[in-house]
Amino acid sequence: MIYLLGITEFYGNNGNDKIDVALSLVEHHNTLLISTKIISFFKIESFKKNMLIFRIDELNKLNIILKYKIRDFIIDNSIELVIIDSLEHLVYYEELNKEIYKSITEIITNIKQINYSLKTRFILININTNKPLTDYYNNVFGLEWNYSVNTKIEFITRNNIKFIKIRISPVLDKLEFEYQIRKGKLYFNETNIKLII
Repeated sequence: MIYLLGITEFYGNNGNDKIDVALSLVEHHNTLLISTKIISFFKIESFKKNMLIFRIDELNKLNIILKYKIRDFIIDNSIELVIIDSLEHLVYYEELNKEIYKSITEIITNIKQINYSLKTRFILININTNKPLTDYYNNVFGLEWNYSVNTKIEFITRNNIKFIKIRISPVLDKLEFEYQIRKGKLYFNETNIKLII
């Protein structure tokens, strides 16, 4: 079981079970899934009783939802967890410029405010494959992104075995954990706890 603290980012290559692991957490929380893609009905069928889904296709719409509409919705539906799959998907459809970075900063600010005021946790799923865990600058979302995310979870495959690396507070904390993913379940790898200097 992954303990969610504030804002958590799941990232890694496509096909590394990011959405499956996120959905495995839904059974423990009333959840709002904000999706930028079409999700298989079979993946979400068993979570119908405690998951609501919004589908969006523009970065601006996500900003409006987070800024003006989501607070009352979270309160009215006792939402404890919001999954956004995927912010990066929306950004790649638009040209990267100052307005996009401004929108990303507004989205981060709105997520942080919702997290702080309503204690709602967020999972943000991204396909960031061009940066190592120790890189603090995200070339798509900017520097503020890494200072805003409480936990980064990297989904990786080594020798056809899927793993996740968890780093709590990636900029400040230097502790890293590793779990193996087997049949959609996480198994703790005690031999791979690292203190990164």
